Amino acid sequence: MTKEEKVKYEMYTKAKVEFQAELDELEQLLRDEPDYEYRKQVLADIEHNKKLLEIVRRVIPD
Repeated sequence: MTKEEKVKYEMYTKAKVEFQAELDELEQLLRDEPDYEYRKQVLADIEHNKKLLEIVRRVIPD
């Protein structure tokens, strides 16, 4: 792996962990507060994070 490839790999690895952590937090929020005032926005954020994770998993599979 080249130096540049290593930097990209590390960037994607870090992003994957961050996207998953945010997804977990958002899903937990809706479990804890099913009537959350901004539920619609949280659901949109969940879908967005799932798409981002799908993209990153193409480069860094689980």
